[in-house]
Amino acid sequence: MEPRLAAAGPIEGNRAGVVGFVIVQLLLFIVRAPHVDADVLSAGLAGYLMLAILWTLAYLLVAQTVPGAFAINSQPAKGPMDSFTALYFSFTVLSTVGFGDIVPVARVARLLAVIEATTGLFYLTVLIARLVGLYSPKVPTNGMRHETRERSE
Repeated sequence: MEPRLAAAGPIEGNRAGVVGFVIVQLLLFIVRAPHVDADVLSAGLAGYLMLAILWTLAYLLVAQTVPGAFAINSQPAKGPMDSFTALYFSFTVLSTVGFGDIVPVARVARLLAVIEATTGLFYLTVLIARLVGLYSPKVPTNGMRHETRERSE
């Protein structure tokens, strides 16, 4: 096993664990919120941004362990991807913009990109649904229905 492979895993894994923990806490805060306010909206935005950072760490790990996993500007990468390029790629995939200047070539890199794009779509749709559900007026739960006017003849 190459020394670079052994060194890459624990460092990126620890960072990913911390970022993952923060994401879970933010999502729990959103799910448990009784109503929508600035804190809930901020948690939603922070969670989305933290997802991009989590995927950045995954791409850095793949770039370090699989030579040529990404092609940059149609050329095979000359070395491991730097942090900014990985963050840039992560945001373009998460938001499904995909400019095409960085292309995942290795199967594992392609798989991560597909999972990240799907995660980004589901995150936004589920989060928006949750926030709309919290914001929408509640139906009375005391057993009473909205009464309709009946014509008295």
